[in-house]
Amino acid sequence: MKKLLLILFSTIIFPLAAQQWQGALEARLNLDNEVPFWLRSNQYGSTPLSGGSATLLGRVYRDYKETDAGKKQWIDWGIGLEGRADVGEESRFRIIEGYGKLKLGFLEARGGRIKEFLGLTDSTLSMGSFAISGNALGIPKIELRVPEYWPKNTLIAARGNYAHGWYGYIPTRGTLAQVDSLYTYFHQKSLWIRIARPYWKLKLYGGFADNAYWGDEYKLHESFTMSKAQRYWSVVSGKVWQDSKVGNHVGNIDIRAEYDVQNYRIAAYRQFFYEVGALWHLANIADGLMGVMVQKKSEGSGRVGWNKLLLELLYTKNQAGEPWSKPTPTGNENYHNHYLYNYGWSYRSQGLGTPFITPRHTANEGFPYNELEYFVNNRLWGLQAGFEGKTYDWDTRLKLSYSRNFGTRRTESRFPISNQFSFCLEGRRNLAKGFTTGFMLASDVGELLPHATGLTVSLEKRF
Repeated sequence: MKKLLLILFSTIIFPLAAQQWQGALEARLNLDNEVPFWLRSNQYGSTPLSGGSATLLGRVYRDYKETDAGKKQWIDWGIGLEGRADVGEESRFRIIEGYGKLKLGFLEARGGRIKEFLGLTDSTLSMGSFAISGNALGIPKIELRVPEYWPKNTLIAARGNYAHGWYGYIPTRGTLAQVDSLYTYFHQKSLWIRIARPYWKLKLYGGFADNAYWGDEYKLHESFTMSKAQRYWSVVSGKVWQDSKVGNHVGNIDIRAEYDVQNYRIAAYRQFFYEVGALWHLANIADGLMGVMVQKKSEGSGRVGWNKLLLELLYTKNQAGEPWSKPTPTGNENYHNHYLYNYGWSYRSQGLGTPFITPRHTANEGFPYNELEYFVNNRLWGLQAGFEGKTYDWDTRLKLSYSRNFGTRRTESRFPISNQFSFCLEGRRNLAKGFTTGFMLASDVGELLPHATGLTVSLEKRF
């Protein structure tokens, strides 16, 4: 099923129906063999190869049409496909995005692999949401959603989604049943509420995103006798079985406030984390992602200036495991790691959530780790400053991030406290005849990640 979702549009629909397409050439030079943090993080799985490489990107899409009055049609459809071919010391091809969608009024149905992040954080400068940050390739899925707040002009409006996806086979650890792997599904739902009319200066937002892996866990425990329908309902409802949730759950609860003043929009948000249930008891309430953003509602007329500024703080050290933490029936959290799924909260070797939680293979060698944990570092605090603006004819974006890292609960006594600094400078400029050029310069300095500096330059053409 998932393979059908990914190839249907590229083999049948796109050649017949696409209205716009883009081609891009990308070349990259690394001063070190490693790929810097911000060249591989929150890129929706569109990451370069290590070492020097060249990339060919192709994009084809058809979005919803708008009427002469600027409104979308009540019934419409859209498709999208993006592929990436890398050539370097090795060759690789990936489908970064491939989907189809159908709009019926305020409702939308879509299926395939989709670029997305879930949360009320900033969409361009944030570290990334805890659960789904846009760091990894999208898991193939089908979903029904309300993409925009509806009803549009009421005091209370909502948007959200409900989805079913196909992860595939995941290797497992030794169990009573001695099963090498489990076929695994993906469940996702979200609901976001806006309290304000669209024209109000002050707007309040809140909501949650719940995600889970689940599948053939019954093969691992003789006493696990639920039917497939019962297992699915347990995943959807968060039902506990033997002091543990059915499936691997990762989610976040967000609140956000926005205020418009003259030509500026000011926003502040707070994201709370949950996995096994500590947040229900407020045991890990100290952990979270906090951000403050200031954005101009219209660009200035000068050749140099800013459009958006962001400051974020990420804290994940508590995990309901401190001596003063409130005891919970399910114990303390172990963010993004899981006792059953070998690769934790990841997909195709990349973490699905915030990239500041570190997979073992991206960290420097020599750090202590537990064999049962895919993420070698999930206790940290970090700061990030972001900037978007204009520098002459270049649209520019800058990210500066610093983190202090403490390993995991199982390794904290042996894990050396590690500082890490990473930055990324991006620029894009429109050229004549539909061409666009761009660059990304990134570097890592610190003890957690390998020292790396890399430069990517690109040339795109829209047809």
